[in-house]
Amino acid sequence: AMSEPSPRIQEVIEQAQKLEALAESISLDRQQIVDYDRRRNTNREALGHLQRKSLAKADKVWMSMENMFFRLPKPEVVSLIEQEQAGLSDEIETLRARLHKNAAELHRMEGNPLSSAWDLKPVSQ
Repeated sequence: AMSEPSPRIQEVIEQAQKLEALAESISLDRQQIVDYDRRRNTNREALGHLQRKSLAKADKVWMSMENMFFRLPKPEVVSLIEQEQAGLSDEIETLRARLHKNAAELHRMEGNPLSSAWDLKPVSQ
């Protein structure tokens, strides 16, 4: 029968598991930020198209949601897209804050303290 690992070995294993979990969280958050940013760019393009001359006088426009198409009043479509933009921006900000916190924790656990530049907040636009 195998004996229990020593407390020191168990501590090293637990530390490695924590590092792995943090690295995985950082990777997932980065990918989610990229995905949300792509969605924001698509929405920005859609809003631009809705303001072009060809659609400027349209009362209703076609919109795709959940793999279905709807013909909706243009102001309602613009409002829906703007609401989604705000939600995406908030979510990206939350993810970035968590990403920075987790990256700082990962570096701390690895014995590489980050410079204080990592704690800087972006200037609001």
